[in-house]
Amino acid sequence: MASCRHGIILAALNMYQGELYSYAHYLQMNRLQNVSFICQDIICKYWPWALKISSREQKFSLRQGKPFLGVLHAKGHSWYCQVLYGGRWQEGSGLTSGEEAEQVFSYLSRYNNNTKNMLKAERTEELTEGALFWNHRKINGMPRALVARFRKFHLK
Repeated sequence: MASCRHGIILAALNMYQGELYSYAHYLQMNRLQNVSFICQDIICKYWPWALKISSREQKFSLRQGKPFLGVLHAKGHSWYCQVLYGGRWQEGSGLTSGEEAEQVFSYLSRYNNNTKNMLKAERTEELTEGALFWNHRKINGMPRALVARFRKFHLK
């Protein structure tokens, strides 16, 4: 699943075989065309792989997205990963933590007990409805959240 820095779900796919680089690459190439940063927990492993694929296949150009490692996940990586890919070191990141997708995953994990015994079509429908509800709630709360952030940082 991919989300923006405000936590709104932009795209998702159904994973059949664990976390593979190809899933992230599919989202990056087909759903996230004009993004500034590609933030992943394993960006230090994925990014060299993606560069190799894009140099081999012209149709997989990486466009303008830059690699970004979330602040919390960076703490568990080696120091050179933190320096090369860390979110705090990226020009234009605007104090993004890189952990916004974790909030989405935490919310959608609540559906696990309800959907584990469902048929594939029913499970997909239930998760889609959950994702749409999440987006609806985030979008309706966005004005209040942005005003609160503005006041917090500009009125000190």
